[in-house]
Amino acid sequence: MGRLVIAILWGVLFYLLWKTFFPSRPKLGGRNHPEKQIESMVQDPNCETFIPQTRALRKTIRGETHYFCSKECLQAYRDKAKS
Repeated sequence: MGRLVIAILWGVLFYLLWKTFFPSRPKLGGRNHPEKQIESMVQDPNCETFIPQTRALRKTIRGETHYFCSKECLQAYRDKAKS
C-alpha cells in the first residue's frame, strides 16, 4: 500500500513539473475558440486616420501605394498633390 502511495505522489509531481515547463497551447479554430485574426492597420496620408487595410481604398499614385479611409480623402490628397 505504501509503494502505491509513493508511486502516485511521484506521478503527480512529474505531472506538475511537466505542466510547468511545457504549458499547453490554446487550440485555435474550434467551436468554442474561434480563430482570431489581427488585421493590419494603415494610415490615411490625408487625414492621418488609421483604418484596417481590408477596408481601405487602395490607390497607386506615382508608383507608390496609398490607403485612404474615404473617397473624399483620396480626392483631397490628389488635390494637394496637384498644387
